[in-house]
Amino acid sequence: VVGYADFRYEGFIEPTVLIDIAIATKVQGVMIDTFRKNGINTFNLLTIDYLRNFVTFAHNQGLLAAIAGGINMEHLPLCAKLGFDVVGVRGAVCVGKRTDRISRERVKLFKELLKSLEISKEKSISTSST
Repeated sequence: VVGYADFRYEGFIEPTVLIDIAIATKVQGVMIDTFRKNGINTFNLLTIDYLRNFVTFAHNQGLLAAIAGGINMEHLPLCAKLGFDVVGVRGAVCVGKRTDRISRERVKLFKELLKSLEISKEKSISTSST
């Protein structure tokens, strides 16, 4: 189930309300994205506390939490810190505009950064539990 970070401007349902819908319809996860593709990203529209609460609420209900909407490499550490299970990107891995071809090199860079974040997270977990 997808909720939009720009829900206030479009008259859509607030994303955390969609978590109840996700539970009722037995889907596996919830996602926050942007409806308008105008260069404004999810982090410009919602606070860190809102996003953290969204992830916590989703996880407490046994759902995966996903984020998209203008996400770029600089956002990945914060996405990981907030606990998102899935990060959706398109424009950040394209050559030029978000509708242009996907760059193999940019995808590779994203994958490498994600892998390093996973390793850091695992080290943090193992260190904190000892």
